[in-house]
Amino acid sequence: MVTVDCELDQMSVHIARTLIPGFRLKDLRLSDPDCQPIKSENSSHVTITTSLVDCGTTVEHTDETVIYRNVVKDGYARNAIIGRLQVCLGGGSLVRNRAHLLA
Repeated sequence: MVTVDCELDQMSVHIARTLIPGFRLKDLRLSDPDCQPIKSENSSHVTITTSLVDCGTTVEHTDETVIYRNVVKDGYARNAIIGRLQVCLGGGSLVRNRAHLLA
């Protein structure tokens, strides 16, 4: 399972280890290869956290929501995409979050 948590100034993506066997935490990154997001892990998940304006996050404003997007990649495999994440906010509260794991 992949989940996304959104706060007022940051977002975190949690990826179940069963979905990414063999990946090393140090190799996971977001869209901007030079950015160093906060990374953590436990026995079941790896988590990557970044500011809503860092690490290549893009922002789209609509009449009703603000959409923040980024991509989780395996930096070791050079551009292998692990998943895309999209977090939508409206009026300061979480409206919807989606994360897709790409095989």
